[in-house]
Amino acid sequence: MALLECSNLHKRFDEPAVAEISLSLDQGRILCLLGPSGCGKTTLLRLIAGLERPDNGRVVFGGKDVTSQPAHRRQFGMMFQDFALFPHKNVSQNVAFGLQMLNLDPGQVKQRTLEILNLVGLADLGQRNVSALSGGEKQRVALARSLAPRPRLLMLDEPMGSLDRALREKLLLDIRSILKQLDMTAIFVTHDQSEAFGVADEIAVMNKGRIVQQAAPEDLYRYPLNIFVAGFLGFKNLLKGSINADGDVETALGVFHPPSRQPAAGTSITLLLRPEGARLQPDGSSEQKTGIIRGRVVSRTFVGQSFRVKIIVADTETVTFDLPNHTPPPLVGHNIVLYLNPKMITVI
Repeated sequence: MALLECSNLHKRFDEPAVAEISLSLDQGRILCLLGPSGCGKTTLLRLIAGLERPDNGRVVFGGKDVTSQPAHRRQFGMMFQDFALFPHKNVSQNVAFGLQMLNLDPGQVKQRTLEILNLVGLADLGQRNVSALSGGEKQRVALARSLAPRPRLLMLDEPMGSLDRALREKLLLDIRSILKQLDMTAIFVTHDQSEAFGVADEIAVMNKGRIVQQAAPEDLYRYPLNIFVAGFLGFKNLLKGSINADGDVETALGVFHPPSRQPAAGTSITLLLRPEGARLQPDGSSEQKTGIIRGRVVSRTFVGQSFRVKIIVADTETVTFDLPNHTPPPLVGHNIVLYLNPKMITVI
């Protein structure tokens, strides 16, 4: 049995915020709830935490039904976007607060506070006032305070929302490492797919109160189930097409041959061309017969590891690819021929 099991959770405000959601989570796993604002991810988190009561459904934790149990009795930890630190307390006092609420003796509180501050890399800042901390340091204090009471489940609601991207990327790696070191089971809410890919073992993509796909990060990226998931992950090269008699996909941009089994001939489908899947030269020694795009460069941007190139084909369709930077692509206005790796083509 999974550590956490949610069955048919439903919550309605003016309209359904969470609609018949079921999910499970094993010990030590990190689940990310990913989706746009208003999709229901925070409401689902609050239902699991006990901060909201479901209209229908159950929350089972450790084999026990906790649906009607108040939040303070579930022994779950919560970390918020605004950190919610006490401004009149120093770092150690903020971390120790939850331990004191458990009525531990002062020696135990001091030992655990030092232990958890060392874990998050703040052992030397215990006496510092939180108002003197950087955003990243405040985030670490908030994480330490959430972890100090040894919660059975840790829930993080958009914890990186107020930090700049460079700091987020570093702290995500640190958070994942700390949670794994503690074998902590966690649910992480975000609207940012890069955060989800960086921290999660599993990602549940939500839309309009429902989970529309749940998978490991790599599987989610490679095989989005529908146009919504693909679009939310940032994919823009989505082509309408149909299967021909040879099993290839005919589109307005040309003929493609994805590696997976295709539906019957004549079936209308949507094809996803992943942005990293194109090259200026064909792979292998044999001449490539499908997956060739000929067009004109309409924009060309250097983004570090690659050139982001937007191409218009037959003056009607546009696609965007990230080409390796070791061979600069043609300039804007010039014609270009791209060869697509079939493994980077997916039927949705």
